[in-house]
Formats: sequence, C-alpha cells, structure tokens
Amino acid sequence: MISSMALHHLRDSEKPEMYARIFNWLKPEGLFRCVDETLSLPKQAQEKNIREWEVWARRMGATTEDVQLWAEHAEQHDHYAPLGMHFQWLQTAGFTEVDCYWRKLMWTSFGAKKPG
Repeated sequence: MISSMALHHLRDSEKPEMYARIFNWLKPEGLFRCVDETLSLPKQAQEKNIREWEVWARRMGATTEDVQLWAEHAEQHDHYAPLGMHFQWLQTAGFTEVDCYWRKLMWTSFGAKKPG
C-alpha cells in the first residue's frame, strides 16, 4: 500500500488510527510505503528547511504570491509530525521493519512491513 502526500493532512491525533487501519488492510508480509512531509526538530531546523525550499521554489519560477499561498495552505491544513513519531505510530500499530528510505528537507520516504 502506498500513501503519497496525504497523511500530513490528518491531525496527529488521527494518525495512529490511520496506521492501525492500514495495518489491518494489508495481508501478512504486506508493505506500506509513504512519501510525505515530516517535521524537522528542533524548530530552527524546520525553519531552515522551509527557507531552502523557498529558494528552490523561486529558482523553479515560483512567485512571492505562490510561496505565500503555500504558506497559508500549510498553516490552515497541514499537520506535520516528526519522523520519529511516525515510526512510533507504525510500531504501535504492529508494523515491523520500520525505516526511512530517503529524505530531502521536509520530504520523506518511509515505510514498514506487516509481519507474516
């Protein structure tokens, strides 16, 4: 099962239940893979990542209005959690082999396996 850029729209209090549902949907030895935004710690690291993303976005042609729109959307709709919390929630749901496969700024690829 794959999730792409969706789970950060759930409040942190809803994420454990979603991971439990995903666990139950999978067959034994099933894999869950996720690409999403995660929160960097401490706060200064997250702020640095956002600044680096803004530089990249402007290089790609984003306007000040584009960046502002993203920031407003994030403020209203996004709920980023640290990767360590995702790992805890996955393990609590019953997953094993929890791992991070790739990370760049706040974008992260991670996943886990349902035991056989």
